[in-house]
Amino acid sequence: MIKKSVLLLIFAISINLSYSQITDVQVLSNAQTYLNHTWTATANNIAVDENCSGNIVNTPPWVQLGSNTSIPYCWGGFLSLDDFDYYLTQGSSAGDDNTDGGWAGAGCAVGLDCSGYVSRCYGLSTHYSTSMMDSYTSIFGHHNSYNDLRNGDIVNYPSHHVRMVKHINDNGTYTIIEEAFGGGLKRVFEKTYTLSELSSYNPQYLIDMVVTSGELDCSDAVTLACGVSYHGVSSTAQSSVDSYGCNDWSETGPERVHTITPSMSGPLTATISNFTGDLDVFILGACNPAYCLGTVSSASATIDNAVAGETYYIVVDSDDGSGGEYDIIVDCPEALPNIELLEYKIDDNSQGYSNGDDDGRCENGEQIEIPIKLFNSGNTILTNIHGVLSVTDPDITINEPNLYWSDMNPSSSKWSYNSNFSISENCQDKDVTFTLNLSSDQGNWTKQFTLHIYNTVSIKNIQKEKNITVYPNPTEGIVYFETKNNQIQKFDVLDINGRVLLSSENVKNKFIDLGSFPKGVYFVRFQDFKHNNTIFKIIKE
Repeated sequence: MIKKSVLLLIFAISINLSYSQITDVQVLSNAQTYLNHTWTATANNIAVDENCSGNIVNTPPWVQLGSNTSIPYCWGGFLSLDDFDYYLTQGSSAGDDNTDGGWAGAGCAVGLDCSGYVSRCYGLSTHYSTSMMDSYTSIFGHHNSYNDLRNGDIVNYPSHHVRMVKHINDNGTYTIIEEAFGGGLKRVFEKTYTLSELSSYNPQYLIDMVVTSGELDCSDAVTLACGVSYHGVSSTAQSSVDSYGCNDWSETGPERVHTITPSMSGPLTATISNFTGDLDVFILGACNPAYCLGTVSSASATIDNAVAGETYYIVVDSDDGSGGEYDIIVDCPEALPNIELLEYKIDDNSQGYSNGDDDGRCENGEQIEIPIKLFNSGNTILTNIHGVLSVTDPDITINEPNLYWSDMNPSSSKWSYNSNFSISENCQDKDVTFTLNLSSDQGNWTKQFTLHIYNTVSIKNIQKEKNITVYPNPTEGIVYFETKNNQIQKFDVLDINGRVLLSSENVKNKFIDLGSFPKGVYFVRFQDFKHNNTIFKIIKE
């Protein structure tokens, strides 16, 4: 439930720079921070048609209980990240679908709208609307054409929407980062647009945004391998970048660019060594100094949440013009071992078993051999794999609990055929859960699976009643029956699981039509007027 008291909205800002001091790198770094902000929603932060201070509030549908990433849309919203997190703890809705201008205040819903987001990225202490961005010419300028746009500028459709330019692509498209209601996203997101898709928007810029970064040249980036040291040679190239979004150091180059693509998700650390001068290393999420990630401490940089399959740019730069040699190594997330229970079979027809009828079912009185197939779903070889099968049900006795798979390569599977168990004669119909404890040199796992045990005493004790004759058996469709005393009241046709498929009291015709039934094993149960049952096993061919 949303807190009904409207709290004082403090337009506090967590960015220390005023707009006259902000750089393009810092602008885009702020933009990325709102995009990547992770927060937790409770039931108090999710509203459905809830009246708050006279306004109907609806949380955007993408918001879920628990962890969420990106700031949700909220008309009129202009909150710092600290304020956003605070009002969530007070029970405010995480965003609001309302776009008619009826914002109820932070005590009801929190988030950002498009112009609030841009104002925050620019470090402004005032929420400038799209109309104000168009008309306040002392703060926002107008480019003559889209050819003049730079990273960190905006495209503005007054009284409608504003978008921030993240990157101008070589193919003439524009990578935009925006807070938008449309398209069902209702959050901060990135999208690439063509020039024609932006035709209603005016190219604009913050007059006092300082352009400090040139274009980082990634055309000759060196591809690194996880855990493998690379020796970088000296360079006398001119510097094209003098700042990065994750620190306030002044870098003078030259820049040496590398890439790494981890195969696992998790922490990633780049470290440089064996160098002279003052070299620094940065991890970028794109070929753009604004998208500097994680924590930087001069000779090393770390991000905690690298994503498997994503390419990261590792840049070695300096703040004293050093261009000497260096060694660099990137420690990637470790390949984690994992194993899955892929498949198991029921073999109930081994010689010497008490009820080896080979129907693929676990039935009372049977001894069951159970081959088990494992799959190595991790990224490392598993060696000396051993399993122990156990169960706590008193009707089940594990005769051979041990299974062995030896070694398994990644993305491979293997069967083990050792284990078997017995089922008591008196076991009733029920589900039984088995536990398989697995061990290897690389780790331990516990897997469980459930088997259904069938009580089939009445079926196993089938014998031909002298007063009833059934023929032909096997049959292709029609089964005839004859009785000497005409005492049959009804008959039922059952499948091997005991389900009744057909029931009839029409016994005068003295035949049963199985023509529409699939090939297989069936049971016909005849009942007399004293409710005594006689069961015949029928094979349909």
